[in-house]
Amino acid sequence: MLYSQTSMYAIRSLIRLYKELIEGDNQAVRIQDIAEKEGLPKAYLSRIFHSLTKAKILSSQRGLYGGFVFRKPPEEISLWDIISIFDDVDIYDECVIGWEKCDDEHPCPLHDIYKPIRERLKEFLKSTTLTQIVEAAERKRRYKKK
Repeated sequence: MLYSQTSMYAIRSLIRLYKELIEGDNQAVRIQDIAEKEGLPKAYLSRIFHSLTKAKILSSQRGLYGGFVFRKPPEEISLWDIISIFDDVDIYDECVIGWEKCDDEHPCPLHDIYKPIRERLKEFLKSTTLTQIVEAAERKRRYKKK
């Protein structure tokens, strides 16, 4: 796994929120609806959405038609933006075998092999947005219907 279960739930939930907002008439989406559709615990998801709101990714709206909306446009929200809220992203810079000092000048035995993998992984997480994920899922869904 690349990141924690909390980050995974956050990503899944944000994808669901995005789909609900673009496919429906919704002005905002309730946590309960996302939790039910994703099969996630509502209380856990509430804590996740609180963190996402605090990080200015989401906004909450109160009232009869209340719920959550994106504060930051989904095309500007990367996987890195999400996981860095919940996980220690410094792990992506650590030595693959756990040496305290491992860099180009003092490489571990796997440094030259792992460094490009690590850099590619970080680039993937930083460049992949929610919009790209939803669009890819939609293309696959349409392709399977043919």
